[in-house]
Order: sequence, then C-alpha cells, then structure tokens
Amino acid sequence: MSRDSNRENTNSFHDDKPIDGTAENPDSLGRLEFAQRVANTIFGADAPSSVSVSLEGDWGSGKTSLINLIERKIKERKDETVTVKFNPWLVGSADALVSQLMTALRQGIKKKDASEAMKAIAKSMDTYSAALDVVSLASNISAETLMLSKGAKGLSKLFKIIGEAKSKDIHATKEALVKELDKHNVRIVIFIDDLDRLPPTEIFEVIRAIKAVIDFPNTSYLVAYDAQYISQALTSLSIKSPERYLEKIFQIRLHVPQLTTSYVESLANFQLSELSDEDLTQYFEEDQERLGKVFHTGVKHLIKTPRELKRMFNGLRFRMDVAKGEVCFADMLGLEVLHTRFPNLYSQIRRHPSLVLHKDEVDYWGLLDEDKEEKDRTKRRDVLLGHIPHNEIGHTFQILEELFPDVRQSEWERETVDSASAKGRVCAYDRFFLAMNSSLPTEEVSIKEIREWAEDDNKSEQILQSVLDQGISMKFLELANEHASIMKFTNFIRVLGDINRLVHSKEAIVKSKGLFTMGGMATDYARWMINNQLKQIQSDEVRETLDAILSVPDLVGVARILLRSLCENQGRHWQQETINRELEFSDQEFAVWEKIFVENFIGHFQTGSIVKLINASGVFYDSLRYLRQPVIEILLQRLGTDDIDLLLTSVFIGGTDSTGGPYVHMREQDFNEDSLFGGELPFEALEAYVQRRKGDYDRNAPEVCALFKSIGTQSKCYLRDCQTAEYW
Repeated sequence: MSRDSNRENTNSFHDDKPIDGTAENPDSLGRLEFAQRVANTIFGADAPSSVSVSLEGDWGSGKTSLINLIERKIKERKDETVTVKFNPWLVGSADALVSQLMTALRQGIKKKDASEAMKAIAKSMDTYSAALDVVSLASNISAETLMLSKGAKGLSKLFKIIGEAKSKDIHATKEALVKELDKHNVRIVIFIDDLDRLPPTEIFEVIRAIKAVIDFPNTSYLVAYDAQYISQALTSLSIKSPERYLEKIFQIRLHVPQLTTSYVESLANFQLSELSDEDLTQYFEEDQERLGKVFHTGVKHLIKTPRELKRMFNGLRFRMDVAKGEVCFADMLGLEVLHTRFPNLYSQIRRHPSLVLHKDEVDYWGLLDEDKEEKDRTKRRDVLLGHIPHNEIGHTFQILEELFPDVRQSEWERETVDSASAKGRVCAYDRFFLAMNSSLPTEEVSIKEIREWAEDDNKSEQILQSVLDQGISMKFLELANEHASIMKFTNFIRVLGDINRLVHSKEAIVKSKGLFTMGGMATDYARWMINNQLKQIQSDEVRETLDAILSVPDLVGVARILLRSLCENQGRHWQQETINRELEFSDQEFAVWEKIFVENFIGHFQTGSIVKLINASGVFYDSLRYLRQPVIEILLQRLGTDDIDLLLTSVFIGGTDSTGGPYVHMREQDFNEDSLFGGELPFEALEAYVQRRKGDYDRNAPEVCALFKSIGTQSKCYLRDCQTAEYW
C-alpha cells in the first residue's frame, strides 16, 4: 500500500455525505460512465416517454451519490427537463407522503423557469394537488366527527356527496394536468431516495403513488433502495411475490456497480493518506509487512461499500489517537475490519477475550475463562463464524489467525506474554485491552511513557518511580529493549543508573530468588538495550559514560554490562560480532577499566552485599576473566558465609532437564588449568569445606544443599529438592 507522505493531514472524520461529481466532491469510483448510461436510458431515442427505473444496492453502496451523478448528467443536456428530488424518509407519515411528493413536484416545476408553459403546468399541478388534499382530508374524517356535525340521519347522505366530489375532482383535475404536460412536451424526472428507510406501510404508499397517483406522461422515476429490505417489507404486507410485484412497477431494474478490489485499494490508500501525516507502521518491526497481509486478506475482500470503508477509517482515526505507538497498526486495521463488517463477532471477542487469547494470557491476567477446554473455545468460535456469509468465512478466519495466532492451535508459534506485548500485538491482553477500550489496564506501562523516560529527563524520574511502585520493572525493561532502536537516550549515564535500579528492583529480586533465572533475563534486556545504544554513539561519549559508571561502586552490575559489550566489540575475552566498528579503545584503557571493575566487585564481595546484585554470577564470572587471582583469594577467604554459598550456587548451575529441572553438577576436572579458574581454585578446598558443613545440609536452602551434595558426590543434583539424578 502506498502513501502520500506530503499530503496535508486533515485529521477529520468522514461524515458519509454523498458526492455530487463536482471538483470538490469528485467521483473516485469510476461511476460517471454508469451514470451517463442511465441518463441515456431515460432520454435515449428508443426510450419511452415515461419510464420507471429502480437503482438497487446494499446500504452504503453509494446509491445517493449515483443519483447525484445521474441528475448531473441529465442537467448537462440543457433542455426543458425538470428534475425533482424527493426523500420520503423526511415526511414521517404515510398519510402525508403523496401530498409531500406533489409539493416537491410543484416546487421543482416552479423553479425551472417562469415561462407561460411552466406557469400553466404549475397551475394545473396546484389544482390536482388540492383535489388530492380534499380526498386525504375526507378519508380521515371519523364517523364520530360526522355524527356530531350532521347527526345520524344525514351521515349516509354526506358520505355519498363527498365520494362523488372526490371522484369528479380527482379525475377532472388529473386529466387537465395530463393535457398541459402533453401540450408543452415537458420532461420530468423524479428521484426518490431512502425508500429502504421507511416502514412497510409507507413503502407501499410511495409505490402506489408512482403507479397510480402520479403516473403522468413524460414523467420518469428513478427509485433507489435495498432490494432485500423492500422485498421483506412487501412480504410483511401479504404480497406473495415481491419480485413480480416490483417488476410491474419498474420497467428497468438496475444494480449499483460492485466495488472492484482495485477501487477498494485506491480508496483505502486515499483514506490512509488522510489518517495521519506520518508512517503509522514505524513503531514496530514487521508491522509494514503484516499491514499488507491484513489489507489483502481483509480489507480488499471483506469491505464491500464506500460507507463501510469510511466507517472503518473513522473508527481507526478515533482509536489511533491512543493506540499509535502502543498497538501495531496492522492489528488495529484488522480489528476495525471485524468491527465494521461483523459487529457481533467483534463484540463477542471484546466481551470474551478467552475466545482468541492463549490460555497463558488468561492465566496471567486472571481473566474469566468460561471455556476451560480448547474444544469448547473452538466450538464457540465456529458458532460465531456460522453467522458470517459462507463466501467470507475463509477471509474472516485468516484475519483472526493473523491477529490471534492461538486460533491456529500451533503451540510452536506461541510468543511469551511480554514479548507479544512488546511487539504491540493484540494477542497480548494489555495491548488487546488498549485496542478495545482506548486505554491500558490498570498498572500497565505505555510505550509512550517508555520513550519519554528515555528522552525526557524532566519526566524520567516520575515514570521510573511509578514503574517501581507498580512492580512492573520486567515488563518495562522488555518493552524498552524492544523499542531501543527508535529511542534517543538524551542522558545515557542517567539511563544506565535507571537500568541499575530496575534490575535490582524488588520485583526482579523476587523473581530471581532461588533459581536466579528471571534476574538473568532482566540483565539480558538491559545488555541488549545498551548494545543498541552503543551502535549510535561515539568513542568519547562511551569513555565518559564508563568512567562515570565505574566511579559508583553500586553500579557495578550495569558497569559489567557496558564493559562486557565493549570487550565483545573488540574481541577481548569473547569473540563476538562487532557492535560499532568506529569504537576503538586501547589495551591500556581496558586494563584500567577492568581493574576498577574488579575492585568494585571485591568491595561487594568483602561486605557480603554481592548477593544483592541480581546479576551477581555474571559479575563474578567477568571479574575472573579480568583479574583472576585477587578474586579467587577473596573467595577462599569467605568460604562458609551465606552470601558465598548462594553465589556459588548461581555460578555453578549446570543447566536444566525435563527430569527434575535446574541442577548443579560439580566435577574435579572442571577446575583444571583449562577452566575459568585456571587451576587456581583447588577442588580439594571445596571438598574440605563441604565436609565441615556436612551436618548443616538440612538447615540450608534446597539449592545450597544441592551444591554441597554435588561437591561431595561429584554427581548431578537438582536444586528443587537436593536429590541426585540417580534418585530420579
């Protein structure tokens, strides 16, 4: 889909007004040629002097716009033709319909010109209209009124006199009007719109007027309506064959041309260009690609009328004020397609998210899940899809699959709750909630706030404190990492300090307790975010930042992330892909940084505060790589303290398996000269320490107990219950 980025954004909603073919309201659907053919049909050489034409189409298909175009083509003839527009919906009464139709006709004739011919026709029209008014009045006088005015004796006679007057006046005045029309050879075209908005009795009155009351010579009718609605209305009036009935009224029955997919695409591109003056897919990776998929699957095949397209973009315009940058545009468009075409399906999804969201989302948010079993959810979805036209079910289901991957029932495609949220996908409940309600759930962070945190020093502290108070630091870190490429950190040192507070927040510490796994994810998010920023800054700024961070011992965790990234960049200790080829630092600079880093780490090591670092094991490992000997010395001195026990447990986690989960596996060969310890940490020292603590096994946490047992037996021990692999 192309967009005109230079087009001025009007930010206005579409009012659904019909076009008239002028330069201000042009025909964008290519229907002028059809309008010309209809005009030629009415006035062609072979056309009868009077013809009734129906223009049939669904609601919103553009019938009123076509009437305007046809009228415009007729007026371009510049002859004596009188065009009259009549909207019966504005009348509001079945009794007044014929009278108001005659009034519209008289006014149309008087407006045409002031010639003697028109004056004569208008005068005859007035006389006929007055006669019709008498008939209507007499027909509506009740028997009770006549009894009061004339008495019972004169009732029958009065009815007879009025009846004779009605018959004589109607026929005489109509004949006079017909003669005037024949005499002056004036052509009249009456356009009747919105017939399908009337109740059945009023529809019948309009049709009766066309056939019996105003069937004048040289007078043609073009009546626009939804054929299905009119047919149902006539059936309700006991007309057995509505189709045959309509064929008696209309000599020519036409249908509004269907929109082709190319015209839908053209209209959608135009509406998209007016929706915003920026690219709405810029905030999320793959959004542009997914937008094309949603468009070609949904919009082109499910949006049928210009009115539906305008309604869809009106809904988008309202919701994107809040959703821009928070929910990917492709998903917003897909939801709006469903909302516009299948409001019942959309409503059910909105009220019952468990129909389309994964069970993990339902559990994560504590949603009310009426359908515990997948087969029940599938059955309910099938029932809802059963109300959709058969030829549209396939495209509708494709939209559902694209928005909510769980309906495919393919577990391997499942993303984590936080990952889907970070990508702005509505298959994550917080983004789903925002898309459906134009607001986030309570205690959720917006992507807009994340960008303000990164870019606005005046707002950053308030945002960060709110995140910490709500206990959503992990979500915040993942969202920030996901959008790091489009954020500009105005104060990198401040941001690094904030990251340190986030990775050491109460939430992250609680989630890292015992297995030390979620803490690892927190530091991974931070590391990825920092790496992304390193791609954008220069060496001098990096030097300044690292010097500032290393000067604060409490920031050793963040310093570890930054220093490791630089080492990876230049192939020191780790062979990694280059982050920023323009960043170059000398060996002397690295030696100074690494020495300060290890000193900060040893400070935490000596005081026992090392376990307060959520990435303590990573700091320990990197310190060994930079300066091994002083680290091992302090480790041997502090063997037997609780903080060292916990640190060693996190350091020596060997992995996880399907039998018992995370485990430690301590073996003597893992401490030789080729190991990280370089043979400087004797395994015998660990074994001797365990022998001294053997009686304390049961008083320690299970993971520490597992560490002791693994050292003593050199076997795999599971952290959850301190049992060996042989036990399981």
